[in-house]
Amino acid sequence: MDTDSSTTTSTAVYRHKKDKILVIMGATGCGKTRVSIDLATRLQSEIINSDKMQVYEGLDITTNKITIQDRLGVPHHLLGEFDPDDGELTPSEYRLAGGLAISGIVSRQHLPIVVGGSNSLIHALVADRFNPELNVFDGSNPVSTQLRYNCCFLWVDVSLPVLCDYLCKRVDEMLDSGMLDELSEYYGSVDAANQIGLRKAIGRYWCGMGSGTEGSIRGLCEGDKGEHVSACEKADWQDLEIKRGRVGPKKS
Repeated sequence: MDTDSSTTTSTAVYRHKKDKILVIMGATGCGKTRVSIDLATRLQSEIINSDKMQVYEGLDITTNKITIQDRLGVPHHLLGEFDPDDGELTPSEYRLAGGLAISGIVSRQHLPIVVGGSNSLIHALVADRFNPELNVFDGSNPVSTQLRYNCCFLWVDVSLPVLCDYLCKRVDEMLDSGMLDELSEYYGSVDAANQIGLRKAIGRYWCGMGSGTEGSIRGLCEGDKGEHVSACEKADWQDLEIKRGRVGPKKS
């Protein structure tokens, strides 16, 4: 075999080698954050947030951002980094920001770990060809299996009854930590009306709760079919998105 030709071929393959990333996905409250920290502290890793509520600055209790203390020194990216006054962060913009974060992490010879429950952002980031006009989660559109990175998907799956019980307890903990006051202050602020992205991100689950009572928020755990989507319904809906999107692992 021609040595020069072999070297050239090997170099070309190396240049086109896809970066390896780990994607931890699953419904809200299933334990993705804990798993990511457990893995990141054992590996040379950095974490990239893919939760559409947590990308914005502010409302740390309501959006359940991991605290500095609980990060255990693991670097986090795209977590509370975007100013909500700048408008809504689109999937295309997240794809760009996430791609830059991955490149930076890889350059430090660390493993990027993408963590979050916003499946639309995960799809935008990892799809080789991303079409922002195509909804891959409605079950009617074909989904390309070509990925932008060499991905390992970890789907953290918990039975819905167990998850709902935990989510009810978590809502209580968030209330005890001051979530109601945080929401009241936010919705009463002058800037809130202009923060379209953050309001839209939290609105589906907590919209109007800033003017409600503790009982009305705790009622989310009762599966009320009124104007607010319960925490349990959110979890079930996120799992359905994973199944329809077919970007991650297939459930056996």
